[in-house]
Amino acid sequence: MGLNAYFAYQVVGINGSGSVSYQLALTAVFVEGLIFIVLSILGLRQWLAQVIPSSIKIACGAGIGMFLTLVGLGYQSGIGLITGSPTIPLTLAGCKDEYKDEFGVCRSHEMQNPTVCISCFSQVSLTDGERRHGWASCVASSSLPSS
Repeated sequence: MGLNAYFAYQVVGINGSGSVSYQLALTAVFVEGLIFIVLSILGLRQWLAQVIPSSIKIACGAGIGMFLTLVGLGYQSGIGLITGSPTIPLTLAGCKDEYKDEFGVCRSHEMQNPTVCISCFSQVSLTDGERRHGWASCVASSSLPSS
């Protein structure tokens, strides 16, 4: 999924706005899949997995997870909880369109977009009864003062 998201949002871009066409990106993913099949048949994939230090493996997994989280929380294709600006890479968002400036940054009414509220409620309702992380994050984020 990480490779798919990277090609979809970074290489090809939203609605094909990137520098590479989706046909070329899909061809690259197909060739990459063939390379992994060849590496698996020859046994080199297992050897490569043993050679790479475990700290790098963990860091790669964490980086992919953070990237997918950023995609899911962003405005373009996610719930709109975070956004970027020319001065701050990530900032709290969740405002309606009329409260955004020309860069898409919320100037007031943060965390008041219905999409954010619905996703927050869904996170709470889908969280297991033993784990209260979803509830705590929604309560903490909804208690932030709005400008």
